[in-house]
Formats: sequence, structure tokens, C-alpha cells
Amino acid sequence: RKFYLVLAPPHLPRIWRDADLVSNKYLALVLNWKALVLLGAGFLGGIFTSMSGSGIDICSFSVLTLFFRITEKTATPTSVVLMAINTLIATVYTKYFDDDGFHPLVWEFFSVCAPIVVIGAPLGSMISSFVHRLVLASFIYVTDTAQLVAALYVVRPWTTKECHDRPGGPDCQPLHLCWSSAAIFVSGLLTFYFMTLAGEKLIDRNDNIEEQSTKGEVWSKDGIELRSQENGTLVTTTTTSQGEDDDDDDDVHEEKHQPDTD
Repeated sequence: RKFYLVLAPPHLPRIWRDADLVSNKYLALVLNWKALVLLGAGFLGGIFTSMSGSGIDICSFSVLTLFFRITEKTATPTSVVLMAINTLIATVYTKYFDDDGFHPLVWEFFSVCAPIVVIGAPLGSMISSFVHRLVLASFIYVTDTAQLVAALYVVRPWTTKECHDRPGGPDCQPLHLCWSSAAIFVSGLLTFYFMTLAGEKLIDRNDNIEEQSTKGEVWSKDGIELRSQENGTLVTTTTTSQGEDDDDDDDVHEEKHQPDTD
């Protein structure tokens, strides 16, 4: 089995500093547009969570994967931890600072969901670390589609089942529910689409910074490739760290090429 030695590429700090809005290194810890984007996603997700019970996990996951292009294997446990912290703070606030407290139905939902979440969240995070990111992404696509279809089946916005036909239910109209649901759905698609486009531009920008920072060093999963000139000859040296099956040695390959005279 082959494994690779991971070193700290010199371009990563520069990519982060490129987003600084001020030159002061202490203020730059806060006044960094990437940090502000993450903060805004958390703030917006917190608002959605207060209204629907879920939001900060969706916002953080979509920003990390679509915009910053973080792998799903990293974004999934990150969103789970953020949701857990947000839930804990909201629970403490509602219990001790809200006069109304919890509705009795909330405790019934909690008793049903708590065992599943306590076991399923860490188990899913552990399993996802052993599978390829495309497998995890495919699983997310399937589960999100199933949740959408199930929500439409349960809510049925084209009927009055959950509206004024139910005793004590809200007074709403099927037409209003249908167009508002469609508007939210389309708005979400457009948001994710434009977030994807912005992420592609950000990747191109980061690639340019990496190219300028490495100065002849090519960082890849196969090792470190160093290019230099020796007596008019281009020398390419590639260093790859091997695993136990390869005698635990680092393979160094050197190639010499005559530069083009054109």
C-alpha cells in the first residue's frame, strides 16, 4: 500500500491572506472576506434553524462544498458539530430564558429523534471517512431527493389538509402554499448554482496564487516535483513517499531535458 508524505505547501497561507481586507495581521483575523462569508452562513443558518429546526447545517455544508470546494468528507462532520452546538445553545436559552418554555409536543419529538441522532450522527461520520467522496455525494443526492418527495407527500401544499380544515390549524390557501413552495425551491436552486460558479472562479484564483507561490515546485498527490536549470538543461526531480510494501523508502526520480531552442 502506498501512502504520501503531506507537507505544508507554501501557497496555503498566501491563499488565506489574499482574502484579508486590512493589512494589520490582528484585524485580518476577523476582517477577512472568507471568514465573513462563513460567519454570514452561520448567522443565516441560525435564523433558518430557529424557524424550521434545520438550517445552519445546510448553509454551512453548501458554502463549504459548493463555494470553498471542501470535500464532503470534511464538510459533513463539520456541519453536524455546528448543528449540535446550535441546538445546545437554543435548548438552554429556551429552557431558562424563555417564559413559554418548550411545548409538550417538542419533548415527544425529542424522545423519538434523540436516540437516532446520538447513534447515527457519529456512526455516519465514521463510515463516511472510509468511502470515496463521490460515494458520499451520491448518497447525499439520494437522501435529499427522498426527503423532498416525502415532504411534499406529508405537507401536500395543493390541499387544505394542514390548513383550516384541521381543528386549530392555520388559515392558509393551497394556491399560496404552492407558489411559495415553488419560489423557495427555485430560489434555492439559483443560490446553489451561483454559489457553484463563484466556487469555480475561486478555485481558478487559488490556482494562480499557487503557481506564483511555488516558484518551480509542483505539489501533487504523487509527491513534490522540483524543476531547476543546470547548465542549460532542465532537471526534473520527483520525490514520492512509499509505504511498507515498497520497503518504506522514498523514491527519487530525476529526468533531464534539453530546453527548446525555438
